[in-house]
This record gives sequence, C-alpha cells and structure tokens, in this order.
Amino acid sequence: MQYSRGTTIVSIDSIDAEEVLTLDSNADIFQYDGVIYKTNIAWVEELTLTKDVQIGEIKTKNDAKTDFKNEMSN
Repeated sequence: MQYSRGTTIVSIDSIDAEEVLTLDSNADIFQYDGVIYKTNIAWVEELTLTKDVQIGEIKTKNDAKTDFKNEMSN
C-alpha cells in the first residue's frame, strides 16, 4: 500500500467480489473470466465506447454477495 498526501492508493492484480463489496456495499458488479467488473466508475463513464463482439453473458444472480463465479452478477 502506498500513501500520497492523505490519499490511500492500493495496487493489486485482482480483487474478489467480497473485497469489492466490503469497500462499497452498493457496488453493481459482475464476474467474467475470473475478473470482477464494477459499473459506475467515473473515468470509465467518460470514455467513448463502442459495441463490438459479444464476449459473454450474465447467466446467474448472486444475492449472497460472496463466492462469485463466472457469468454471475449481483
């Protein structure tokens, strides 16, 4: 962990659903190919994105907020 002028910067390779939801219990997340993705991130919302090839689909919903699997959202 690094500290910079009162701001905590955390640098890790990946984060699991439980960690994301611990930091933000209202986070809207899904898991694809072992990676957790979170919606409503300001810098992502500012990007110009285009739809291309569909790479996956959310197939199940996890209400328990732990033990996420691929193709699962909350």
